[in-house]
Amino acid sequence: MRRGPIRTTTRMLAAAVAALGLASCTDADGAEATVVASFFTLEPEALSIDTGTTVTFVNEDSVRHTFTSGAGEADGTFDLETVAEGDAAEFTFDEAGTYPYFCEVHASMTGTITVE
Repeated sequence: MRRGPIRTTTRMLAAAVAALGLASCTDADGAEATVVASFFTLEPEALSIDTGTTVTFVNEDSVRHTFTSGAGEADGTFDLETVAEGDAAEFTFDEAGTYPYFCEVHASMTGTITVE
């Protein structure tokens, strides 16, 4: 699978997302969505998106998290490494499929992204 662009964004993006109360959103073209880590959970836990959608992963917890593809073990599709409190990172899903992911620091934090 091809790796999409990964970019860590500023605290301002995370603050804007949090201020708007966006746990997940999709624009009219289906090109953007958001996953929020908060209270050691991922919201939404399951997300369905269209091919080409960029997902922003926002960390609202007081500790660092990773957003790593795989089911308990990294599979190499994406690894957003350690995202600090208040920061965010993005990944664009260019291929259809089901992408389980987890936090390497807190293995109980898991989610699934389905790309159609």
